[in-house]
Amino acid sequence: MVQRVEKPSLRKGDCDTKLEFVLASGIMLCSVFFCSILLNIYSNKLMAQSIPATNNGSFSLYKNPIQGIKILYPSFWEKFENKSSSDKNGTLTNVVRFSPPHKNGAELAATLDIKLDNISGIKSITLANYSEEITSDLGQDFKVAESNVTLAGYPAYKLLYTGLENNVDLQAMMVITLKDGMAYIINYTAEPEQYSHFLPTVQRMLDSFKILK
Repeated sequence: MVQRVEKPSLRKGDCDTKLEFVLASGIMLCSVFFCSILLNIYSNKLMAQSIPATNNGSFSLYKNPIQGIKILYPSFWEKFENKSSSDKNGTLTNVVRFSPPHKNGAELAATLDIKLDNISGIKSITLANYSEEITSDLGQDFKVAESNVTLAGYPAYKLLYTGLENNVDLQAMMVITLKDGMAYIINYTAEPEQYSHFLPTVQRMLDSFKILK
């Protein structure tokens, strides 16, 4: 005779235990999911400050005797020299760019550019005239605020400007001075959340800038 095998019946206690297990598992999965989202948001927020501004205060000297300038820069920052002119008339020269280290293919966290503009062919140009022209140019795309400062011991104009460039939010500072038919331009640019992080280092670089000619 074949005996009929009865299916085991679930008692109420067993059902409750399984339900509790399912609920606990669901809550745990949700917690892990939301924690990962929050961690990702927090990591992105801190990314702007993940690159140190200086390496234990260690600075190196950049000196360009041909262009007649020198400046201190953080030892571990990258340096890109360019001796070519950057405008059609050949008067504006991109001398050097400094930036914190970055991964290949990644956007630069911040940049500090030094440019020289040979204005010896323009008669009776003043610092005010020159700066006004640049301010007018920048004002087409950016909000600009200007103030009087010094650079390398000479009277200078500081232009602070913010706005969009190539659909990227930017905050920047440009400092300009004139000497013997040459305009010396230092331009610091960064994304808004990174601007303040590197500003003390940039200010020290500005304070160290010297004109040798």
